[in-house]
Amino acid sequence: MSIFLYILPGALLCFLPSFRKKGASELLTYSVGASLSAYILLSWSSHFVRFSFLGAIYLVLIASTLLLIAEHNKIKMPASSLDSVELMVLGSLLLVVILRLVPMLAQVVPSGEQMGALGYSARLIFDGDGLSRLTTTYMSGFPAVSGAMSLLNGMPAYHNMLIVSCAAFGLFTFALYVLLIKFFDRITSICSSVVVCFVLLSPQELMAGGGGPALLASFFILLAVALVAEQKEGLDKGKSALALVLLLASVIVLPVYPQYLSFTFLLWAAPVAMLIAPGVSRLLSSKNVKLFVILSIICLTIYYVYYIRLSDDACPVTSADMQAFEWLDKTTGKDLVFAVNRGDAGIWLPAVTGRRTTYSLAGDGPKAKAPSYIYIGSKKVGSAQFSSEELYAKPYRYRLLFIKDGASVWKIL
Repeated sequence: MSIFLYILPGALLCFLPSFRKKGASELLTYSVGASLSAYILLSWSSHFVRFSFLGAIYLVLIASTLLLIAEHNKIKMPASSLDSVELMVLGSLLLVVILRLVPMLAQVVPSGEQMGALGYSARLIFDGDGLSRLTTTYMSGFPAVSGAMSLLNGMPAYHNMLIVSCAAFGLFTFALYVLLIKFFDRITSICSSVVVCFVLLSPQELMAGGGGPALLASFFILLAVALVAEQKEGLDKGKSALALVLLLASVIVLPVYPQYLSFTFLLWAAPVAMLIAPGVSRLLSSKNVKLFVILSIICLTIYYVYYIRLSDDACPVTSADMQAFEWLDKTTGKDLVFAVNRGDAGIWLPAVTGRRTTYSLAGDGPKAKAPSYIYIGSKKVGSAQFSSEELYAKPYRYRLLFIKDGASVWKIL
């Protein structure tokens, strides 16, 4: 059912004459942008006006569905919205989504330290049945989508974080395509978008750092720019309103350090795509098209295989860590604090188990609760102030409670 989050209420755009003339792929992309931005704004507003986020989601989904059913006779799409070229574009976009979801086969959670904090925010949304329990409004952005999916499908928030993070890479390609078709034909635009998104270091390298918030914010901004670019002949109230909503959503999503830096790198993707598009167009219209396709496949395969491995190497959570999380969730108190490393699976302990964590044995302040346990992950991807060797050397201070392939839980005596 969570798939409806991506198409409702955005599908209502088909009632607007200015959107009804668009191709199926373009309308689908705008619908996804409108839907996700609507839920992000709903979650953000719950900080100021208390209401159930889950109740608001159901209200939007039901109202949108009933309106589509009641007024479906008014939806008349032109034949060109689903011609052979459009079907080719939709197929390409579907392939992009499938490729971008490949990391889910090897990873349990998305890579990146800040993604662990966002995962905990998504868990708070889920645990609170949609009632706001977040302490800062900027956490309403990216976690709102993951939390909303968990409320609907019942899956753990950290798993939905991985889905949304992977999907954000695909959505970025969608938005880049929508922007390019304002200046080039559809085949040139989709080819240029795919080449840029799969070959350039950015967004590829963001797979190792999560990159979800920056990519999602860029998705919204590129769509807003495309809407503005369409209004050369005059102001369109519907397009202007949607552009404003998309920009507001991007502002809520983006303020997550170090996503600012990632976002600036992503800004280069659109100009680069514009620059290579004329060359791509010439290759596609020449006898070298087969050579172009072969070289593209080779390049995409090499880069994609490399960055999939890079993303997996940067992901701190393994199956051993998940077993340790399950054990401590059953055997330790919910209100206890765990000391964890910054560079292993400990950063995901709050998101997966709901436990509070600290990076110091002294706690986070003079009035903060001191940790009762230490968690050490099985895989190091960054700095680690605690090590099993160090704790083994002090049996009078630490007692081993659980160990599995390097993942361990220690009691502070």
